[in-house]
This record gives sequence, C-alpha cells and structure tokens, in this order.
Amino acid sequence: MMFASLQFKLEKGFLMIIFIRRWLKGGGFQIILWVALGFMAIVFMMPEGLRQSSKRASELIMTVNGEELRGDLLRRKTHAFEEHIQQVKRQWGQYAETLFQMMGKKLDPKSMAYEQMINDALLGQAAQKVDIHLHPDYIQEKLSDPYFIQTVSDLIPMSAFDQFGINQRALDYHLAQIGLTSQDLQQELRSALQRQLLNEMVLAANYVPSFEMKQQEINDYAPKKFSILTLSLDKILKEEQQKDITPEELQEFFNRKKATTKQYTVPEKREGMMWKFNSSGYGIEIPDSDIEEYYNTYKMRLYADKPAQVQVRRILFNVTDEAELPFVMQKAEEVRKQLIDNPDQFKEKAQELSQDTQTVKDGGLMPFFSRGTYDKEFEKAAFLLTEDGAISQVVRTDNGVEILQRAERKQQTFKPLSEVKDEIKKKLELREFKGQFIQDMQEMLEDGDLSEQDLEELVKKYGSKSEKIESIGKDESKLAQRLFRLETDKYGFFVDDSTGVIVKLTAKNKAHVPELKAIEKQVQQDLYKERASKKLENLLKKAKKSAQTQAISQVSQELGATVKTTDWIEPGNREELEKLRQKGLPIEGMLQLEKAGCLVTDQDVDYGYLVRLDEIKSLDEGIIKEKQAEVYGTALKEQLGLLTSGFVASLYRNAIIKNDESLPFTTEDDSI
Repeated sequence: MMFASLQFKLEKGFLMIIFIRRWLKGGGFQIILWVALGFMAIVFMMPEGLRQSSKRASELIMTVNGEELRGDLLRRKTHAFEEHIQQVKRQWGQYAETLFQMMGKKLDPKSMAYEQMINDALLGQAAQKVDIHLHPDYIQEKLSDPYFIQTVSDLIPMSAFDQFGINQRALDYHLAQIGLTSQDLQQELRSALQRQLLNEMVLAANYVPSFEMKQQEINDYAPKKFSILTLSLDKILKEEQQKDITPEELQEFFNRKKATTKQYTVPEKREGMMWKFNSSGYGIEIPDSDIEEYYNTYKMRLYADKPAQVQVRRILFNVTDEAELPFVMQKAEEVRKQLIDNPDQFKEKAQELSQDTQTVKDGGLMPFFSRGTYDKEFEKAAFLLTEDGAISQVVRTDNGVEILQRAERKQQTFKPLSEVKDEIKKKLELREFKGQFIQDMQEMLEDGDLSEQDLEELVKKYGSKSEKIESIGKDESKLAQRLFRLETDKYGFFVDDSTGVIVKLTAKNKAHVPELKAIEKQVQQDLYKERASKKLENLLKKAKKSAQTQAISQVSQELGATVKTTDWIEPGNREELEKLRQKGLPIEGMLQLEKAGCLVTDQDVDYGYLVRLDEIKSLDEGIIKEKQAEVYGTALKEQLGLLTSGFVASLYRNAIIKNDESLPFTTEDDSI
C-alpha cells in the first residue's frame, strides 16, 4: 500500500471559528464577512471530477472514506483557485493576504484545491446519506441563477452565454476542451446542487441565543464614545532611515521576501498575433420571418411598453390586535356573502364600512396600479379578478382584512415590431455570427491545430488583418485567458461581445526575479518600511499594556503621540461612520469593542492607533423593539459562515483520508 493516513483534528476547526468570529464582530467588517462567505460557497460547491483520456488524468491523489480523487480534478480546481486569488488581490490589494489568513487559507492555489477536494468529497458523501433527490426542472431553473453559475464557472464559463441564455455551440466547445460530455455536465451540476441544498439544510437549523441578540443590539445601535491615541508611521520611518543597512541585512531581507511573498517577481508575459472577425464580414442575412418569430416569442418579456393595470374598489377592516383577527374575518365573510348577491351595492358598503380613510368617500375606489405597487396578497387578489364587477375572496393583507371588486382593467401594451425591428435584426445577426464563427473554428482546429493556409483563406474570405499582441500579463480579459492556455506557435479562439478572435502565441517571457543590484533602492526602502512597521507594532503593544493602568493621555505623553476623544458615535449611522473613516479613524476596530474600558490597537499604511471605549449609552426600549428583526438578521448572517465551518469540521473528525506517498507534496508541503 502506498498510502499514509492524514490526521485532521476538530479542535483546529473550532479555534479558527473563534478567531474569525472575533475579527468579524462589528458592522465595519460586514463586507469582509460576505467575501469570506462567498469564498466558502465557491469552496463547498465547485463541481467534482473530470474524465480525461491522458495518463496523468488517472493518477490517484487521495481517497476520502474510500472515494478516489484523481490528478485531473486537482489541476482543474487549482486553475479555478488561481483565478479566484487574482480576483481577490485586485479587489483588496495589500489586504488580500490578511483576508485569506482570517479564513485559515494560504495564498497557494494547489494547497487550497487539495483541501477543497476533501471538502467536496465529504459534503457529497453526506448529501448521499441524506438521500437528496433533484428534479431535472430544478437543475434547469438553477442555470438561470447568476450566483449558482458563478460557482460552476469552470463548467459553464460566462463566454458560453449570450443575451438568449446558454449558447449551445460555445458550451459544447468548452466541454470538449475540458473533457466532459453533456451527461457528465448534468452529473456535475447535480452534485453541486446537492451540496448546496445540504448546506441550506444545515443553516436552517441555526438559531441566535438571547445573549448574542443583546450584544448584537449594542454593537449595531448603542452610541459610544472613544479615546484614540495616534502614532505616525512616517515619523518612525524617518528615524529608521537615519540608520545604516549592511549588505548582509539587505540580502537576507531580499531572499526572505523572494521566498515568501514573491513581491519582487516580474510576472510572466506573453506575446502573439490576433485576427478579428465580425458579423458584417460574414455577410449574414436575417429574413423578416425570423425577426417576426423572435418578436412574437420574446414580446412579453422584452418589448412591453406599458404593463397591465387594474382599478379596484376596496373595503378595508383594520386589525389592531391579532386576537381580533377571527372576529374580523367572520365579519368580512358575512359582508362578502351580501355583496355576492348584490355586487352593485359594493360602493355603498365601502362608504359605510371601509376603514380606509383615503378611499372611503369614493366608495373604496383606488387609482389604476400595476404589479409591484402594493402588498403582494392584495395585488394577487386584484389581478385574479376576471371581469369588471367581480368580487374577491376575503384577503389578509399588510393593512388588515379586505374585500376587493374589480372596476376596470387596462391590458398590457407592447412596442410595435417596426420600432424594434432593427434591434432584433442586430441581435439575430450577432447570434448567427457567433454560432458560425465557433463552428468554423471547431472544424479548422479539429486536428488540434490551424494551418497557415486555412487561416489565410479565412482572413481573405471574411475580411480581417493581423494585429500584434504586445507583451501582456495574465488577467481576467478573454485575450489573456486564451493566450495563457496556448503553447508557443499554437492557435486558439474566443468570442468577445460582437467580435470573434483568433489568437496565436508567439513568445513566452517567463516569470523571473531581478538581481538585487537592479532593484537595490526599492528593496532598501521596503526594508526600512518593514522595520518601521514592526517598531510601530511594538510601540502599540507597549501603549496598550500601559493604558491598562494609566490614563491614555499620560501614555500619549510618554510616547510623543497625539490623543483625542470622540463625541457619541452611532454604529448604525453609515454616513457618519464613512465621514469618520475618511478622516482616518479606525472605525472597524473601534466598533469591535464591546465593554467600556476595552482597548484595541490598529495599524494602517500611515498611522498606528490605540483605541479605548470610554462609554456606552443605554438603548431606548422602543429602539430595541423596533430593530429586533433587523438585529436578528444581522446576528444570523454573522453565524452562517461559522456554522458551515463547524459542520465541515465535524465531517473531518470521522473521515478516513489517505494520500499517495509517491506524490511530491502533502497538505503541509509548500510545494503543493
């Protein structure tokens, strides 16, 4: 046997949960919370397994409770995590690494992919035990859900979509590229949805205890006063820059950064050629019959001019106490029976009985309205009335108990075909062009390459010219994505909006780290900044310790820092918080403090802060009652990620996970 057991301890999972929980306390970290939850969703829902024909694809990576996981799956997930990491880095910049550390993740796509393979397998096995079944219609419905599509973007990329939905030709080509059949795709989607539903079942069992609710109320709404000690990083940096740095110190710093953060690495660049094609060059003609058919098919959804409107009379009975509801319903039913026999008396009954002060004088007559204007149950009852004079059932709405009578209905109107004909024609031309272009490319690349002769004939036939692709790095653009998947002197293609593009890779400029001499000044400044940052961190620790026994103003004098106090700060006032944030105050750290006298340190690119919570104002009982539902929702959201992490940790606890000893990495190996 070439396997060795991997040990996973539940305690580690719980420690990480506690760590994340403390960091995410307070309103200012809600954005980070949702990024973390979104990341978890991708981790737990990405599809499993590809079946490729290459020998390497069949390599056994590990077994999870006897289920075999193979090399092709690791490679696919690694690529997905590479894209995800780049996206987070672009969004969060220098804070990206901190964000991943908060989630217990390393900025290593292969190790993250390795862990995700285990998570997927465990969740999939748990879903099978629960015996979750999915109807084909439900799967089809989820294909229109943008969030779900994002989680399976390696199966159904955005390039496979157009304004009509999934472009089947583009999807078929993508599946062929990654080695999947349509049957495989259905199974992958089913597995992803089963894991999603299992997570929803776990989350549905969650609740928020009363002490958490009380603390959440304080965090979200109780006004607070603070004292803030501020230390300037620039001042410390200038002091450090007066000191000499030896060549040995500079070399050690450079080597360390090169090995860990790779901040001096010049990323790989690629060069190539491209040829662009469009629908006009293809000479596509769309007959009027196709335009008319499209208009009739999508008229209801795309070309509505004015929505249907209805006008009704209402008799409203207020419900001031839910205990009175049965009696009010009984009274309304009696009135409705009378009106069924004498519908012409509705106006008089409304003037006599309705408690709607705005319409009672007009016999309950309301203005015309369309869907989305009033309470959902009210609108449902109104639009279900099939003719003028028809009377509804007794309806429970947000306003009370109601009886409705239809007065008049205006049918939905549509833009005429003549007005949208050119728009439809362009859409159909583009759809036909994309399909034809993809088909041409698939035929020409059938043998794995595009001949120079085929390319020349295509350029001559459809009108295009070559363009040089200067040295570009890997980013989210379709051009870069395609170019970085090619080997030198090979061709590929993609469709970008209304343009079909053929690309050829001509050169790779591999990633490299310059010699220290070439970037010596930059490295020297970075070392000074690191030393200044560490010194600032130590000063803040010293200040925090001293502030536990001394006045914060006295600590400030000893360190040569500045100190100021705030007025009442309301955590729920977003505009006020944003103004304070723009002034440089560490709002996120401040709002984490839960008791008067608590201290927290914070540090950004310019300053270090020591914050003390001086006072918390008691909340008015009226505000507590008014905000109770909102507070519960916030507290529940805060617990979702923690509950999901705990559930997966519990699956790890009893799992039997083995990896192949012959592989050049393990989950603890940085080379993964």
